[in-house]
Amino acid sequence: MRPSFLFGLTVVVLLGVSVPACQAGLALNRLMNKAVDAIVYMVGQQDAGVSLLGHPCLVESAKQPEGIYTAVMSCASWTPRFVGEGTSEVELEALKGSIRSFIRKASDYQLLSKEDLEDWLASY
Repeated sequence: MRPSFLFGLTVVVLLGVSVPACQAGLALNRLMNKAVDAIVYMVGQQDAGVSLLGHPCLVESAKQPEGIYTAVMSCASWTPRFVGEGTSEVELEALKGSIRSFIRKASDYQLLSKEDLEDWLASY
């Protein structure tokens, strides 16, 4: 076989493998803002607690001496291996960043799918 044919075949195979994962990522990203808004709303409610897919979570922020806010989202009983982290000069943006980071990591670890997030948002 000619090298150009093999190269073309390799590109087609790689694209065929990566497109479904990419499309799933795009679908998850479309739901991201709704999920972030729902969790931010929970954070703002007194004594309500934060829950994602039925798992208790903690979302907290702290102002650093430099004036930068750092935020962390964790669901220790569900995902002890990782946390979501965010930083910003604006506390709300740091919180949103930590939530986005957490959702992406949960998706990467295959603990959360687009369908899971859709169902959770529908029940919220």
